[in-house]
Amino acid sequence: MEDGVFEDVKPVCVALVPVAAPVQWLSKLPLPRPDPTFIAHLIASAERVPQPGSCRRATSADAQLAYAPTRHQRPGTGFQTRQVI
Repeated sequence: MEDGVFEDVKPVCVALVPVAAPVQWLSKLPLPRPDPTFIAHLIASAERVPQPGSCRRATSADAQLAYAPTRHQRPGTGFQTRQVI
């Protein structure tokens, strides 16, 4: 020991050591094929072809008839109900 320094001490190890587990890379999976109905819809939209869903739509008058009350309600009263036991 000279001047408070040990001469026989070996230097600290400076080797690189992995601290995380190695990452396993997955092989690329094949991409799913596009849905043909979606592609057909895109083509029809681009060509402005009428869609079949528009032919089955009801008018607003049909909706009002379908949802209109079947009984007429008197002002200030509610519907008359019957309790079955």
